[in-house]
Amino acid sequence: MKARLALLAVTVMLAGAAAAPAYAANAAPRSVNVTTGQGPSACDWGQICLYRDYGLNRSGPAPILKANEDVPWFGDYNFNDTTSSVCNFSGRFAAVFRDSNYEGPSVPVASGQCTDVPTWFNDSASSVKLY
Repeated sequence: MKARLALLAVTVMLAGAAAAPAYAANAAPRSVNVTTGQGPSACDWGQICLYRDYGLNRSGPAPILKANEDVPWFGDYNFNDTTSSVCNFSGRFAAVFRDSNYEGPSVPVASGQCTDVPTWFNDSASSVKLY
């Protein structure tokens, strides 16, 4: 009887594992980090990249905040009030906000778009939300 119960338990566990959503195993790990680089090639697919300088750090390699998730405060990464340009390769619409926790005026960034932020928004971004 114990052998049958053990076999049943193993069968149920295997069936449950087979029924788990396939996307969970393939989902990219969530990450936010700051690197150095320039241009759109410094931003990988699945990420939104915020560049310190206009023209996607056109003047030379400079800090880039890269994320594949919402970032409620850039200060956690020493990147607050630093953004001058953005590349959004996240596959989702994004909004870059002036204040932490997705508050205040924002700049929309469509998926696939690389752009300088407007002059009135330069060096004032504090958070980003992906939709």
